[in-house]
Amino acid sequence: GGVGNTTLAQMVYNDERVSRYFQLKGWVDVSEGHFDVKAIARKIIMSFTRNPCDIEDMGNLQNMITAQVQDMKFFLVLDNVWNVQKEIWDALLSLLVGAQLGMILLTTRDETISKMIGTMPSYDLSFLTSEESWQLFKQMAFGFIDQHMDQQFEGFGRKIVGICGGVPFAL
Repeated sequence: GGVGNTTLAQMVYNDERVSRYFQLKGWVDVSEGHFDVKAIARKIIMSFTRNPCDIEDMGNLQNMITAQVQDMKFFLVLDNVWNVQKEIWDALLSLLVGAQLGMILLTTRDETISKMIGTMPSYDLSFLTSEESWQLFKQMAFGFIDQHMDQQFEGFGRKIVGICGGVPFAL
């Protein structure tokens, strides 16, 4: 956590090439402890339509999602997936049939999830090196990267950077 999974997904989601290519885009935060198809289906509908959805019947959810994606190219981000079983994942994917093309970008901290659901190799974000961490810290704390600073500030700053362990969010 904190290495930039969601930030990278946001950059892809907001890229103009994605917006030009896909007719329909949606973003769903899946951070609950369990992967509930009904809840996620409602969130997908809300994300695609930008309207609230309180439908409880699975058949009606299926029909509404099918109507949204029918003959469309869609891009869907499922952010912060923690737990999923293969059969539940398959049930969720079955809701999206009828699309001309569908692309799902999933963020997770669990490599087993990305391997189980992925049709493409996962992209693993790593911690920053100590020098990358120091550059980011200087930029965020002092507003500059290349200027020299008082040695006392630098020593204190580098201690903070060491404590953050290369995690961009912490820096």
